[in-house]
Amino acid sequence: MLHQAYDSTLTLKDTIVDLGYTNDYDIEPHYNTDIYKKALDSILAEGSDDIYKSLEDHFNEFE
Repeated sequence: MLHQAYDSTLTLKDTIVDLGYTNDYDIEPHYNTDIYKKALDSILAEGSDDIYKSLEDHFNEFE
């Protein structure tokens, strides 16, 4: 999911650059997954179901 979100964000940024709305820039410093990670950790700490564990595995794989 995060990898897809990153790819979609990168595609949007590239499109905006191609359309001339802004100059090209490095998106990496602006892409912050800390908020997602904190929220996921909070849900996992509550003893949530397996779907959130699979999201954590996915996050760890692509982060």
